[in-house]
Amino acid sequence: MKIKIIYPTTEELDMQEERKFMSKYFSEGTEFDIQVLDYGSLSIESEYDVAMATPDILKKIKEAEENGYDGVFVSAFDEIGVRAGRELVNIPVIGAFEATILTALGLADKLCIISYYEEVIPQFEMRLRILSVSRDKFTPIRVIHMLVKEIIPQKEKALERLFEESVKAIEEDKAQCIILGNTEMTIIAEELKEKLKSAGYNIPLVDPNFAAIQMLESYIRMGLKHSRATYAPLREKKLNWYGEGG
Repeated sequence: MKIKIIYPTTEELDMQEERKFMSKYFSEGTEFDIQVLDYGSLSIESEYDVAMATPDILKKIKEAEENGYDGVFVSAFDEIGVRAGRELVNIPVIGAFEATILTALGLADKLCIISYYEEVIPQFEMRLRILSVSRDKFTPIRVIHMLVKEIIPQKEKALERLFEESVKAIEEDKAQCIILGNTEMTIIAEELKEKLKSAGYNIPLVDPNFAAIQMLESYIRMGLKHSRATYAPLREKKLNWYGEGG
């Protein structure tokens, strides 16, 4: 099994460190590669960033299929290019939002998404409507008031704010499961889980990277891919990919 991970940003990364971090999510024997974008934004924090990133994501999804990959994970909680990508290729394409929500729904009756700033709330509300998930299943979405690119350099601050918002969600909103609403937050997922458990809050914490990769591996093992009754294949036409001109 061979999986392509697409990071939806143009940030220059230490790929050796990224591979080391992401490897814990995969089953033994699964091969994977990570790719960043050539065109787009440094981080995804708005619908504008989503629009900027989408063309290159679609191009890389298509290239993944052409290069023999069995599935693609777009590592973003915004489902960037995922639905369009499913029309484009005949291998499974997974984003973090759908996989995480569907995983959490099997664990508890009241869920809380915690993300970074209020700007993401309308996007998440829209995606819940697309999934046809009852809003009654969710507490109000909470945020930690930190930019995406502040989370890793300021891990301790991010951890403390995530802990505080998790406790508020549990005590004030009666949340029974916490969902990390950003894939950058996964770097402190285990620490947050232990901190909550030590404080007496023994409830599930869903890591979006873990949920998405495990779902993708399961689809591949079961021989499943998206339905052509839902994601109709593209009609033959010339495509001028972003950045190629013509």
